[in-house]
Formats: sequence, structure tokens, C-alpha cells
Amino acid sequence: LFCILRHSKEMSGEGEELHKEAKLFLVRMLIVLVKDYPMKDYLLQIDSSRNALTFWLEELLNDLNDEGVVNKLVLSAVASNEIFYTPEVIKRYRRRKTKTRRGNT
Repeated sequence: LFCILRHSKEMSGEGEELHKEAKLFLVRMLIVLVKDYPMKDYLLQIDSSRNALTFWLEELLNDLNDEGVVNKLVLSAVASNEIFYTPEVIKRYRRRKTKTRRGNT
């Protein structure tokens, strides 16, 4: 799964779909774990640079029993890079994307 997350962004079509499916799987697994152990202590372990993740996880913990809200949170996590990746990884992807664009022109 992590290999798919790392390399599928470079592919189009099927790679993008694999990327989305991998993220969906991982988010759903996280939700199962959080439902089994719903503790706010998770928030204390997250680095301060991960504001989007902290906010998302806090919403999840507050609304674990509301399936509609949980489904919206799943979709927002899958659509977000900030929730899924560290700031360093996001910067690396942006640099790689910029180099790829420059190489294609």
C-alpha cells in the first residue's frame, strides 16, 4: 500500500485509482482502530505541524457514532494530502511535480 501511495501519483488513470483505494483502505483501518480505542490522547502524539490531521482526528473522535459525519471525514481524508502526508513529503511531491513539468516543456 505504501508503495502504491508513493508511486501511483506519477501514473495517470489506473495509478490514480490505486492511490485512492489505498488511501481509503488505510483511513478505514484507522477508523476501526479509533473506534476500538477512542482516546483523545492520540491528539497529544501528533506533531504540531500536522494541524489538518489533528483537526480531522478530533472531529472523528467527536463524531464516531455518526456514520454520516464519519463518511464525510473519510472522503475528506482521501482527498487531502495534508491529512495523509507530512509537510516534508508534500514538499517533495511538489518539487518532483515541478521537475516533471519542466522536463516536459
